[in-house]
Amino acid sequence: MLVDLTGVAGLDRGARTVFAQEKLTRKVAVIGATPVDEIIANYFIALDSGPSPIRYFTNTSDAEAWLRACPLEAPHSY
Repeated sequence: MLVDLTGVAGLDRGARTVFAQEKLTRKVAVIGATPVDEIIANYFIALDSGPSPIRYFTNTSDAEAWLRACPLEAPHSY
């Protein structure tokens, strides 16, 4: 799953609830370009307790390459 946080100012309660639910994805790449994006990504990573690894990126090409790479990395790579 690719999550682009560019331009996001925050997360409402509904978004946090959905993200906290059990993951059906193998990996989650979070993309952002600003310090605010990185703070929100850190929230995602801290909130996650599932088996899917999550990693923050500052560009789409690196995020997509990581998502396509195998084998899976350990959860919560940052």
